[in-house]
Amino acid sequence: MFYNNTKEQPKTVGWRHHASSSSSSPVVAVATPRLSIYDITPPPSYILVAYKDNEIKCFFRESLRLVCSISVNAVSHRRDEIGMVQHVPGTTVSDMQLTWTGSALIAINSLSELLLYRLSPITDPGGPMSTIYAVTVLEYCLITGIDWWDVILSLRPGLIETVCEKLSESFNRQPVGSQQYLLSRFLSLKGSFCRCLSNGQAKAGDCHALIMLNAVAAAIKGLLRPRDLSSQEKGPAENLTAIMSSKGAEGITNIDKVLLHLEHKEFAVEPPILQSLQHLNQWVADFTLNLVASLSQQYHTNIPGSGLLTDPKALNTLRELLIIIRIWSFMSESCLPVFTKMADNLDILSLLFKLLTKILLSLGSEPDESLLDECCWLPSQVLIPSIDLGVHSQGVASPALFMNSLPLQFEYCVQPHFLHYTSKVRQPDSALPLLHKMDIVRHVSLGASPPVFRQCTRCSSSSLVKPAVRSAATRAWDQRWLRFCPCGGQWKLKMCKQ
Repeated sequence: MFYNNTKEQPKTVGWRHHASSSSSSPVVAVATPRLSIYDITPPPSYILVAYKDNEIKCFFRESLRLVCSISVNAVSHRRDEIGMVQHVPGTTVSDMQLTWTGSALIAINSLSELLLYRLSPITDPGGPMSTIYAVTVLEYCLITGIDWWDVILSLRPGLIETVCEKLSESFNRQPVGSQQYLLSRFLSLKGSFCRCLSNGQAKAGDCHALIMLNAVAAAIKGLLRPRDLSSQEKGPAENLTAIMSSKGAEGITNIDKVLLHLEHKEFAVEPPILQSLQHLNQWVADFTLNLVASLSQQYHTNIPGSGLLTDPKALNTLRELLIIIRIWSFMSESCLPVFTKMADNLDILSLLFKLLTKILLSLGSEPDESLLDECCWLPSQVLIPSIDLGVHSQGVASPALFMNSLPLQFEYCVQPHFLHYTSKVRQPDSALPLLHKMDIVRHVSLGASPPVFRQCTRCSSSSLVKPAVRSAATRAWDQRWLRFCPCGGQWKLKMCKQ
């Protein structure tokens, strides 16, 4: 590009004609995939062209050989002011775009109607998406952070469970550090797939419960700081985990005996911060109550979250959180969970810790009769509230989507009757029914009809737009869920009609 004394000529880039395709109708839109999972040059890809005569053609990008073509219906349906359906002829495609993974094509016509088409993989034009290809694309979604909804739409119903299993196997083979970094997003992705299975709603609840448990544990343990950084290699949270995993304290069922092994000053936090985190402590207690109460029913009913009864890491995390809440109660009683007890002298935290320890010790074998009796007696000692574990099924997160033949027609802001799906999950028999909306993020009541709230576009869970109590800890918690719901869906603003 610049003059030099050498005799070598500068390299330039020039265009060269490869192939061409002609049509009698003008071109109105062109789209190409943004992603190619093949490490070859040039990567195989499609090019999609929309014409004014409402025909969309798919070509191989390198040779422009026609793969397939479709004709968009030129008659549109619209409702007038009184709700009557009108037929509007003469619509044309205005623009189109491929999704991030190239699994679906979205086109918009001159009446602002959206048209959605599934696209075959470049490896098998005209055929369905294979398991290997789907797992590879989902791994790309997991690492890059892009959405995976179009991959779910492109799968056959019979492959959803197989793809979920293969993805779990691939995730478990990754290094421990990578698993810890991507765990929350992986659980969101896995929960989305489980919601699309007719028998997977309870597993979706397990994924949501584990997401929330890990997030609460990270928020609570993140407040603990060692008093002397120079004299300790581990912080209070690491020391607590080491103590709870040691053989000496693993079988201790009395929570107060565990406190003897800990330095309470290492867990000191300002009382205003402790008070602002009461809703998280309440969720830990309520979830533990539901988990323990479902022990005797887990083999007979689909109870969301009960899958954590066989997860030793999750049970140990709950035990550690109960110990931290116990220590914090000595500093500020305002952070304690609220229970409706049948006896004033009943220590619920101590009882839950004892039952969790016994459940942990019985893993790998059938729980003994005394443990089952204690869990069955729990509802007679304290009222067990229901909790929302985000197992709502709606839209693309519903098995009903795969129970209908294509094509499907939708109307803006109206859920069609063919997408209504009644979930088969249930709460523990002793749990109180949930009669009001709960904030899926902050775990506080929103009332029966909150005036303004945000709702997830995927699982329809609700959350406050702005919290009532603000502190540094609660602001950090809100930032975690600012863009996405725990299920991975995006928020939209909702206003209830008074």
